[in-house]
Amino acid sequence: MKEIKEQERKARQSEARHEYAILHSTLSKEVAMDDQEIQSVEASIQRYLHLAVDSYCNALKLCPTSVTDVSKHVFQLVSLWFKNCHQKETGDIVNGLIKANLSHIPSYRLVPLIYQLFSRIDEAQDGDDNGFQDTLRQVVLKVCQDHPYHGIVQILALSNGQRVGGGVNGRHANAYLENVGTAKVDAVNNVIQELRKQAPDYVSALIDSYQTLMTSYMNVAELPTPEKMQKCKNNLWTFKEKKLDLDTCLSGGGGGGGRRGKKNIVSATTSNNMPVIITSPPLIRPDCEYGNGKEDPIGSER
Repeated sequence: MKEIKEQERKARQSEARHEYAILHSTLSKEVAMDDQEIQSVEASIQRYLHLAVDSYCNALKLCPTSVTDVSKHVFQLVSLWFKNCHQKETGDIVNGLIKANLSHIPSYRLVPLIYQLFSRIDEAQDGDDNGFQDTLRQVVLKVCQDHPYHGIVQILALSNGQRVGGGVNGRHANAYLENVGTAKVDAVNNVIQELRKQAPDYVSALIDSYQTLMTSYMNVAELPTPEKMQKCKNNLWTFKEKKLDLDTCLSGGGGGGGRRGKKNIVSATTSNNMPVIITSPPLIRPDCEYGNGKEDPIGSER
């Protein structure tokens, strides 16, 4: 169109100028029609996205517990959310719908996707976040609060990312530390603190026990072994001697806070702060009843 306008200006004969003017007018109408069609398509995409996300949310709200596996549909919903959450045109749509429907979607439907959900936790971005991080944290809090045996280990692992990452060597070290940067660790720790405030007391006790266990194992892992190997070759040494707390953690003393019963058997019902070892992931319970701290579900041992 610019070229035609320029040729119209340069044309010496009136007939040529008239032809260029007609051509320019025709192209202008076609461009206007194209612009209108593009706007219509963009609007229809937004309408379709709104309808799709809203339909998925309504379906998950109404789906009975007898339908056990709908993970494919949950994945599709979360995929739509993550793909559009930071887009200027669609971010408000998906974040608003997820936030509005969150309290009505059964949390157990989200448990199979905890790794994908938790990995997106990060520091909220001012101005261009569309409320995504706030909505995501509410999802994570809901899952961890309702299903602590499925979510607490993962959230605590993220909170210790920087400490674990310090021991990563080789070509993947920088990539690992970038994925568990300070902003992500700080954001995860904020979620954990909020979880302590909102969740039942037994969930806070679980957080303490898992943190005790994780810290104990990291202390053992960070012990510098080369200079100790020769000295310890013929002599056994205790964790206590090296100022490590793994033995007291597992035996119920010190940070564990538990009590020992007869024959050194620890009772799960009387030592809520004893570390919980998950030998087999407990079944997901739609009613969110996991013993309320008085007894642990099958698959978890104190």
